[in-house]
Amino acid sequence: MTTFLQFQISGSLFAACIKVLTVLGALYTSTILWRLGTFTWTHFIRTGTISRYKTTTSGKPPWAIVTGASDGVGQGFAEALAAAGFNVILHGRDEQKLQALVEALQPCFPDRQFDFLIIDGLASVRDAEKMQAALERLKDREIRVLINNLGGHGGAGNWLALTQEQSASTMDAWIDLTARFPAQFTRLLLPQLIRNKPALIQNIGSASADMPSPWLALYSACKAFNKAWSQSLQVELMAQNHDIEVQNITAANISTRRSKRTESWLEPNPRKFAESALGTVGCRSKVVWGYAAHAPMLTILNSLPESIRDKLIIKEMSRIVAKEQQTEK
Repeated sequence: MTTFLQFQISGSLFAACIKVLTVLGALYTSTILWRLGTFTWTHFIRTGTISRYKTTTSGKPPWAIVTGASDGVGQGFAEALAAAGFNVILHGRDEQKLQALVEALQPCFPDRQFDFLIIDGLASVRDAEKMQAALERLKDREIRVLINNLGGHGGAGNWLALTQEQSASTMDAWIDLTARFPAQFTRLLLPQLIRNKPALIQNIGSASADMPSPWLALYSACKAFNKAWSQSLQVELMAQNHDIEVQNITAANISTRRSKRTESWLEPNPRKFAESALGTVGCRSKVVWGYAAHAPMLTILNSLPESIRDKLIIKEMSRIVAKEQQTEK
């Protein structure tokens, strides 16, 4: 009798466990399907709503401002925004380089206006008055879009081990350009964006914010800061009833002159990446992949057991560092 009761209890417990596992499996599957559906809708079905920010009371094209716009991804966003109907302000620290870029862009977009803003992110980021003074001449512009693209550390040799190669000044530069500058620049420009709303802020993030990144540890941490800051800023602006959309745009490898990567379907050129990122506007996601092809590989990588994932990352990053060091010789 006792054995029979024990068997019944064991059977009931086993059945209960199966039910729990079935429910958990259904919830997990539903979550995966929801994410896949959202990703597909965002990148392949819906049309971005960047045009929402083009309507102005004056009837003239509004302005967009791109930080770190003198080359690479920043220049790609400048071109994509001009093609979308915005006048563009290019931010950088080299006036001669920005002036040359304006002169190159103007014939390509004859109906658009271009201007530039000189602020040295390293020299001025801790001087709020100096940054405010630089922005003062733009106070009458109807700025509707801010692309926070500036990042890095302002020098050569991006792949540096914290224990051996990072100096105190280099560490401060990483933090100043990649985390402090976008936060401070946005703070100063936000009253103008609120006055001109609806408005858009896209903070250019990195896949490194979501995975271990040896030789890029500090950069990875700064991008994780930007991601959390973007999400909180969006909700804060919603709580204050400000019609301002904030997105953290996750990016992976992009073919730029500086990166020396060959353009491919997996590594787009800056203009193609920018157009894709602007295509996600209005998707209601605070954090979104800027380019669809970046997502699957990195999502799969992050789904692996940590021990396997970390070994794969170390192998790939070691290869990149060795290649970079060879190039610099």
